[in-house]
Amino acid sequence: MISISLFAFCLICGNAITYTAHEKSYACSSVALTKLLRVEDELIRNLKNYVAKLKFKHHLVHQALSSMRAGESQIKADYEAYLGNPLNSLGLIHRLHRDWEQLVRYTSEVQENEREHIKHAHRMRMLLPSTLDMEEACRGIDNLVSFYELQPEDLAAGTLVAGDSQPATALSPLDCHALGNFCRTDRNDRRAEAWFIASLKRYNEERLEYSVFGFSRQTIHNSWGVLLMKSQQETAAVGTHKQLY
Repeated sequence: MISISLFAFCLICGNAITYTAHEKSYACSSVALTKLLRVEDELIRNLKNYVAKLKFKHHLVHQALSSMRAGESQIKADYEAYLGNPLNSLGLIHRLHRDWEQLVRYTSEVQENEREHIKHAHRMRMLLPSTLDMEEACRGIDNLVSFYELQPEDLAAGTLVAGDSQPATALSPLDCHALGNFCRTDRNDRRAEAWFIASLKRYNEERLEYSVFGFSRQTIHNSWGVLLMKSQQETAAVGTHKQLY
């Protein structure tokens, strides 16, 4: 008997093969997915190196600030005595005349060694999955839900088989939201709503990294709201049609 995991792969493949004009289909090939993992590894490595340079830059700025305010305790203790010393006065004027301007420029400008990582990330964009790849992957999951009569909430938790005590990798709230949007576009409103509910249940307010992806609880509510408005409009249109005929 064919396993559910293998059948899931076959469902995704069968859907993707229909798009013969699409040369790069990540959803239908385990070889292509392996390449995609390597792409992700390279993106992570590049970003880690970029962050390391930003941390070093952050360290240098802290050192500069400490150096510029080395006499802060003396300043707070006695302003008049501090400023009465012409050497301190000169230092204060010089810092505000030039050093602060240079510091702001250094912190705001992208250095050349940082820029190379940004350029590399842009060059790798051509290797990333397309909108069509994403649609194929979503349709594969949607076919899986239909064939095995699964519930989006269970699938979101990583449960592929009913009663599974050790579920596979769970879906993130962003994954659930993407599947909800796919089902809404595919005019499967009931399933779209189930995915949006699953996304809300899996949303964790403590995960601050969501903001990096432009994602929040409000994002889910907005998508769900659009779905409900569309359903109400269609219901009203059907009612009007019945009244006319």
